[in-house]
Amino acid sequence: MEQVHFSKQDDRRSPALRQDLDFILRHAVRLLHATVDVMSSNRWDMLKKVREMDLEEEVETRVNIILSMEDDARSK
Repeated sequence: MEQVHFSKQDDRRSPALRQDLDFILRHAVRLLHATVDVMSSNRWDMLKKVREMDLEEEVETRVNIILSMEDDARSK
């Protein structure tokens, strides 16, 4: 589901929405890092850790894509 959300074209978003999305995604990455750290330190179920790490990687990839698109748009 997050893939569908993140794959929407960036140029359809207003500048305010892009700014909000940037803020939220930056914090989401940090939150996901912390989630994986807590799960690891508490020796929680390995499958849950793997799912969290997959989600973390997906969010980080999408954040980088969105930020790259915004940087490209600003340079034009």
